[in-house]
Amino acid sequence: MKDADIRPILHRQLDRHYGGRADTVVIDEFGVHNGSFRIDVAVVNGVLSGYEIKSAKDNLNRLPGQASAYGDVFDHVTLVASECHIEKAVLLLPEWWGVIAVSKPKRAIRWTQLRPGGDNPDVSPQKVASLLWRDEAYGLLLQRGLAKGLSSASRHRLWEALAINLPLADLQAEVRTTIRHRRTNPDQTPYLVTSAVAQ
Repeated sequence: MKDADIRPILHRQLDRHYGGRADTVVIDEFGVHNGSFRIDVAVVNGVLSGYEIKSAKDNLNRLPGQASAYGDVFDHVTLVASECHIEKAVLLLPEWWGVIAVSKPKRAIRWTQLRPGGDNPDVSPQKVASLLWRDEAYGLLLQRGLAKGLSSASRHRLWEALAINLPLADLQAEVRTTIRHRRTNPDQTPYLVTSAVAQ
């Protein structure tokens, strides 16, 4: 099985679960760490959830680095992998990741949840802030009365100011709201929205 076999099924599962919810967007190839890593599918609503696909055609060489990067920003992450990868993959992942095994014993694809996953215990405030574009970060600081002396600051300085001055829960909520309402342009942004559920 290839990514192209698994991804449409994942989207159908997500649409089945989140369809009709006006507060939810589903995003393919969602960039984190300034685009250095891209999780296959992100779901943004009251939490930030990610799904990493590993098909039989993939290897697991990048998985430890991906797990670390995704752990900086996502509330929940689930690995969706071909059965051939599961035994090795679970040894590379934090215990809070969910795991779904995908197999094709005959013509139909089998989808099996091996563990549901849990809450990420170690989100990085600065990495969460870095999901904002510079203008968004400055606008949030301005709105909160925290922008003094920062009008010409770099985006990194703005992210740092947000991470220092906003409680993590407030920052996460603001970032999720901004991403959900962002009107993307694929030519200008690392975020490519492919499915907006009931916007």
